[in-house]
Amino acid sequence: MAKVLTGLGLTLAAAYCVRGLGRANNPAYVDFEAALHAALRNLNKDSKKAISKYDFEFSGMPVDFRWNDIEGLIKVSFFRDESKQRIYARKPSSRRSTVDQFVSLPCQVVAYLAAHTFGIRLVYPGSISLLGYIMRPVLLEGRIKLVEENNGVRYKLRTRDDNDIDSCFVDRRNRTTNGNVLVICSEGNAGFYELGIMVTPLEAGYSVLGWNHPGFGGSTGMPYPEQELNAMDVVIQFAIHGLNFPVENIILFGWSIGGYTTSWAAMNYPDVKLVVVDASFDDILPLAIPRMPGALEPLVRRTIRDYINLNVAEQLIKYPGPVQLIRRTEDEIICTELVMNF
Repeated sequence: MAKVLTGLGLTLAAAYCVRGLGRANNPAYVDFEAALHAALRNLNKDSKKAISKYDFEFSGMPVDFRWNDIEGLIKVSFFRDESKQRIYARKPSSRRSTVDQFVSLPCQVVAYLAAHTFGIRLVYPGSISLLGYIMRPVLLEGRIKLVEENNGVRYKLRTRDDNDIDSCFVDRRNRTTNGNVLVICSEGNAGFYELGIMVTPLEAGYSVLGWNHPGFGGSTGMPYPEQELNAMDVVIQFAIHGLNFPVENIILFGWSIGGYTTSWAAMNYPDVKLVVVDASFDDILPLAIPRMPGALEPLVRRTIRDYINLNVAEQLIKYPGPVQLIRRTEDEIICTELVMNF
């Protein structure tokens, strides 16, 4: 057995050596390595254009934009005007008394464990590692299509909690009638920008910026609400300060669970041109309860409200601009008996 393992180890070592020698003598790989090192040393328009010719591991990409960047890659010590604070819809848990919080502590602990283990993955199945591994060839194919057919450019955006968000931008400015308007697309709970809703605004001639939730595709982290909102925030900041789109020329487009980040962005950036919420829900709780055993309803309620409180309607009513809602009468997942009151 020891001889077999030794032989296997030597074979693998030899294979890696042969592959290394092959790459060292491959002109295309040598050119890519030189372009990547140049971009890592100094990322500018020329070095970005050079590495955009290649598709490689997202973790190896240089960061294009950080949450506290204002113009391009010029780093400053502030995020935006300090007088502008981020707005959050009030959490129901904040209204519980101290006594109630103490009595419910055991349930609170169980709810926390549920949310941070299987709960978040049930809500966002796209974050499951196995699904990501299975989807890799399909995502690569979709990304290649965006680059080759639509001149898309992949960007790496770093959030305030140090997650890296995988995004893709298609620039149609001064090329089509709608090109000077940017549509920011937020995908569903198992959706990726590589094969998601970007196709709809692209067909309509808009400029489009798609991004993957934390834990989806190349994006790091996990799609907990706070990480989701930080991701959405840096995407919009990149659109305004990195891509130079006026906020009034931005449309927010959210599909399904993407309605959560879209509605939050609308609440915090009320000057955006328009908000489109497609096949989303008012509140995730009425969707979660029927899909779990009845005996677990108190736990499900506590878990959702305290840790995965995706309150789309509560956020969207705080946006003063025009909203386009798309609902489907035969949608068995999204439609509930609740009425949207706005």
